[in-house]
Amino acid sequence: MEAILGPTRIGLRKWLTLLLALLCVSHFSSTYAAESAEHDSERPIIFGITPFMSPIALMQRFTALRNHLSHTLKRQVLIETASSFDEFIKRTAQRRYDLVFTSPTFSLLAVDSGYYRMAATPINAVSAQVVVSYPAPYRTIEDLAELRVATPPAQGFISLAGKELFTQNGVTGNKSPTYIPFRTHNAAYQAVLGGEADAAIISNYVLKKVHHSGIPLRVIEFSRQFPGMGVLVANSNDDRTNRLFVETMISLQRSQNGQQILQKIAFPGFRTASIEEFEPARAFMPNLKKGLH
Repeated sequence: MEAILGPTRIGLRKWLTLLLALLCVSHFSSTYAAESAEHDSERPIIFGITPFMSPIALMQRFTALRNHLSHTLKRQVLIETASSFDEFIKRTAQRRYDLVFTSPTFSLLAVDSGYYRMAATPINAVSAQVVVSYPAPYRTIEDLAELRVATPPAQGFISLAGKELFTQNGVTGNKSPTYIPFRTHNAAYQAVLGGEADAAIISNYVLKKVHHSGIPLRVIEFSRQFPGMGVLVANSNDDRTNRLFVETMISLQRSQNGQQILQKIAFPGFRTASIEEFEPARAFMPNLKKGLH
């Protein structure tokens, strides 16, 4: 009856041995996963910021935010950038960063990689401004045909949006201006003031500072508004890290300490955002990819 209704004594011993092995494997897997999670929670969080300024200047500008994030997340946060836009895009595509702060077009590439999702963006929109010096005779973008136009780095979002204005106004082909890329927006408009260029493409953020400083520049054309920099989180981060990071970023403007940090990083504050808001920037992707090496 025993052989019919249940395992034999030999079969029972084999079954118990197999069960014990499975329990050991399960325990090992659970222990390994717990140890891995604990190890991951101890490593620094890498916050990748697109190289829109020199590495030294960028580190100095974001040190206060880094310290604040480290305190809030209860983990060391390290700011990392790259030597070029090309390198930053490659590192993002390799999931080098846990958190990312980058331009609209680079944000789309990051989300397209499958490693990241959009979390937040600055509360103020961004646009490209085509400026000339006040004494200059140019009144329309067509007047700049075949002339010299200074730009920030060619792969930067503002440069792409500004060049699109020339295309939309038929200033292309033989009429296209000579674009002269500079490392920063400031260097681009300084080229106009110094006579190295006839016009410059800069952001509305920089233009506001220019007007506040009384620098003699005049706007002759500007693009539509887009969401500013994208703040992204890696999908593989633990939920707590992503949640606290986003909460910390969007709550900066609500405290005196946070407002001081915003002044240091020169951003007005942040709000939650979706990747759909950035989709209009996808129109610039073909020109972006032409400039990548």
